[in-house]
Amino acid sequence: MKNTYSKLLILVILTCSTVIFGCKKDDETEKNQITFDSNKYSLSKGYQSLVSTINHNFPKSSVYEFDLMLTGSGLSYDSDKKSFSGQGDYLFLKLYSLASESLTEGLYTFDRFSSRDSLTINYGVVGIDAVFAFYLSDSEVIISSGVVEVKKTGDVYQIDFDLYTDENQQIVGSYSGTLDNFILENENGLYNNLNFQSTNYPLNYGTLDLIDEASYNPLTYEYDLFLTGSGFTYDLDFGELVGKGNLIGLKIFSTSPDSLKTGTYVFDEIITMAPFTFIFAAVGIDYDLSSDSEEGLFIIKSGTIKISRIKNKYVIIFDVITSSDIQAKGQYYGVLDYHNYFSKRKSMHYPFPFNVH
Repeated sequence: MKNTYSKLLILVILTCSTVIFGCKKDDETEKNQITFDSNKYSLSKGYQSLVSTINHNFPKSSVYEFDLMLTGSGLSYDSDKKSFSGQGDYLFLKLYSLASESLTEGLYTFDRFSSRDSLTINYGVVGIDAVFAFYLSDSEVIISSGVVEVKKTGDVYQIDFDLYTDENQQIVGSYSGTLDNFILENENGLYNNLNFQSTNYPLNYGTLDLIDEASYNPLTYEYDLFLTGSGFTYDLDFGELVGKGNLIGLKIFSTSPDSLKTGTYVFDEIITMAPFTFIFAAVGIDYDLSSDSEEGLFIIKSGTIKISRIKNKYVIIFDVITSSDIQAKGQYYGVLDYHNYFSKRKSMHYPFPFNVH
């Protein structure tokens, strides 16, 4: 009887432990997730960054602008590069705190007028399975209303949010954990560069020229796309890019006559001119566009280019392989200088400067 009682007691203890720890695990899961569009997405890390100090005169006071970033396991922050990268889920908010050291406790309310008063939010986005080019994602949903409650015990934050998009989609959830400090490299937090043979070459200019309609069903539009370093300018008289330096250039096919559509473009060896493909592509390192020489020119034979838009700016992430099996990858965030040569001279075919046919 005693042995039976002991076994029963052990069973009860084990059962209770399972229930207690099981409940605790469920609570932690509930505390670290985003629920959006009827789906749940886990959060594993939190970051905060002091951006600026706002001085108000009426009444006289100071508030502190913070960027808050809550991410899933697929995204990471590189403190050396001062940038985010990876693919995953996240919530980003701009909040206005009463203290410069960290986010203060309180109920933060979304402010459509962007008064930047204390305990307000004036910007927010949620990204689901988003691809990050350092700080900027290729897809995001804008938040337009809602509240965020911040509590803090020691170094641990409890952040509960109930937010809404312009389409009245609810974004609800919470995060419990520490907030690491992060710093952005520049205004956009983005490195615009071409990485080739273990060297990073800055990209600071992009041009997009509409050339022609392509004989494909459905109708596609042929563009010349160039992402370049500082050694190039655009000659409007002759309608061409001129100069010497580092660049990536290609012919790309979109379904729109005035922009590149969001999506993944694949190198098309057969040259079908199908939408979301690109051809006649090359990387130039210290390359002179006026030269007939192929010195410094590396022809691309395969790869992908991911393109998205954030307002009037493009996010372009490329990963390609040259004919000599050298990888070239990088990203560009910014406007593309657009020229429509198809409407101006339909009978002419704008000459692509690379001899890669």
